[in-house]
Amino acid sequence: MNRPWLIWSVLGACALLIVGAMAWSTNKAIQLEQQQALAESEAELEERIRMSLSRMDAAATGFLILENQRPLHHYEAFFEPEDVLTNQFQVVGKGFVFQPSPLLPELPEFVRLHFEIDSITGEATSPQVPVGNERDYAEQNGVQRDYLDDNKRELGTLQGLLAQPSKSSLADGGTKLDLLCRVCARVDEALVSRNWAWNIPNPFTVRQKEQDVAQARANNEVSRSQQHPKDLALIEKKKRAELYQDTSQRAVPKPQALQNLLPQSAQAPASSLRGARIEPDAGQPETKALADQEQEGRRKVARRTEPIAVEQRESGAVQGESDQVGGVSKLVELPSEITPFHPIWLGEDLFIVREVAVAGSLRYQGVWLKAEGLADHLLGVIEHLLPEAGLEPLLEISASSPSGVFDAKLDELSNDPLSLVTLPWRLQAGEDPVMAGIGWSALRISLMAGWVTLLLALLASAALMRGVMKLSERRATFVSSVTHELRTPLTTFHLYSDMLAEGMVKEERRQKEYLTTMRREAERLSHLVENVLSYSRLERGSARAEHQKITLQGLIDRMRPRLSERVRKDGAELEVVSTQTEEARIDTDLTAVEQIVFNLVDNACKYGLPEQGARVVCLRASNGGRVARIEICDGGRGIARSDVKKLFRPFHKSARDAAHSKPGVGLGLALCKRLARELGGDLTLDEREAEGACFVLELPSVG
Repeated sequence: MNRPWLIWSVLGACALLIVGAMAWSTNKAIQLEQQQALAESEAELEERIRMSLSRMDAAATGFLILENQRPLHHYEAFFEPEDVLTNQFQVVGKGFVFQPSPLLPELPEFVRLHFEIDSITGEATSPQVPVGNERDYAEQNGVQRDYLDDNKRELGTLQGLLAQPSKSSLADGGTKLDLLCRVCARVDEALVSRNWAWNIPNPFTVRQKEQDVAQARANNEVSRSQQHPKDLALIEKKKRAELYQDTSQRAVPKPQALQNLLPQSAQAPASSLRGARIEPDAGQPETKALADQEQEGRRKVARRTEPIAVEQRESGAVQGESDQVGGVSKLVELPSEITPFHPIWLGEDLFIVREVAVAGSLRYQGVWLKAEGLADHLLGVIEHLLPEAGLEPLLEISASSPSGVFDAKLDELSNDPLSLVTLPWRLQAGEDPVMAGIGWSALRISLMAGWVTLLLALLASAALMRGVMKLSERRATFVSSVTHELRTPLTTFHLYSDMLAEGMVKEERRQKEYLTTMRREAERLSHLVENVLSYSRLERGSARAEHQKITLQGLIDRMRPRLSERVRKDGAELEVVSTQTEEARIDTDLTAVEQIVFNLVDNACKYGLPEQGARVVCLRASNGGRVARIEICDGGRGIARSDVKKLFRPFHKSARDAAHSKPGVGLGLALCKRLARELGGDLTLDEREAEGACFVLELPSVG
């Protein structure tokens, strides 16, 4: 081809386009695989977070349910049990029997103090802090003095904390005690009016999330959606919240009719066990907020008891008389109403508080929790899931929050998928999604196989193109060489035959020389055509070998006359040296072997005879073992080292021979090597010879 650089440029451009497209596809595939691996890691982390939230809520639920189940009279150090009978099955009246509270002997785990606040007087008491005769009785029954003293100090600390003035507008200039009670009331009102609170996700939002999750699953987009795990977390939070709300409502003591207090003159004599309660500080003034709180409490109790009072009045009107007990009017029995506990932060302290409406008054019963210890316990439950996790307080659920917190931030708090539904804490995972090592995945193995295949295909294409170009070059060289080799004898034939036919050569000696030259050119032409046809048959694979068994000496004797004649034509001498065992025979194609040896001798005559000195072509034959060797050596200038690698290529001639226009097309050695291999042997150059060239033909021996 005239412009090989153009072909290689086009091939290189195509290769670059293919490699670029493959590289882009590989990069995108690996990115998608990494994104999928990261999404799986995020999903795995979200799953651990959901499990952690569920387990922490389950652990906290057990604690809170236990507190919700406590009757209201457990918040008295000693209370009057109901339905107490003597051994004669007679009802014991109130004021004669007292029972210690289960909360008196010891504090439950994670609890600093249980307390009760009267909304009217603001008095704070605790079942763990008995006073007067109650304390004496408690100490006599094994309650440690140090334990009681510690609880008394804790109650004093609580009173001081609640007596601090509050800056919140919700307290209306009152103390943190007023604020704590009002916040608890607002939580109840928000739960009733909106049907969801800070720990219950918005049902409309959850319904939309459920539709999104169902749509993502239907479209098989779960693994590609980063919002999917968050939606699942919110849906699961709603289920946990509903379960907790239902459980806590069931745990609250059922409303029961409690007999209202009788007038002081009609009450039974007070037991000597009763003592005075711990009063607020004498120097603390009663604020306007406390007065408002008292009026609000009375109004709420009145609203709750009004239907019962009406029913009792109507019943009395029908009877026409009032029930009398010992000459004293019996007051209306009022139902008690207890709300579930609500968690509230007061600074860095965590409380759970509930509202109790009983006997015409409002009370607030609460538990002062050990927030740090409880948080550590909850984190210990999930240590195997999230070892680096932490709990962040939800300060919005706080007694120091603005008055509109339950309105303005309700959606944000309730729809937070990382917050607990039991206590105002937000879970901090403490770790980021870490993509696991992908390694040799199926995709990467496929990509690697694709790259290997592509590179092999490109190399094969380049090799094929190079082969085609080399073949084209060899074809052009062959055509040129054969044309040159054919033109020379044909020109000689044409010239000499014309001269002889026209009678231009009169002398007999000259005529004989012309005829000899014509015969030599004919032999040369025949030899050329024979080599070309033989090589063509080998290329097509149509060569058929006719094997015969013969001794090596017999083969040499058969070839010797023709070889000697060829050597004599160039004024040289053929020297034959044969060493073999008589039993050794070879099984080969005699015609092919003769052609190989003749080509080697012909090359030795054309290229290996020295200009001066002995002109000898040496043929050495030896047969030993399983290989018969025939060596053709000359005493010429030898073969240049740069031509050794190309020596057996078709249509190759050394630069020196081409420069001197030696006859031949460069096909002889290639043909000889191919024929030798077809016969099961080989043809090599013996580079150990110091002078000239020596070719070794090896043929298999049959013994």
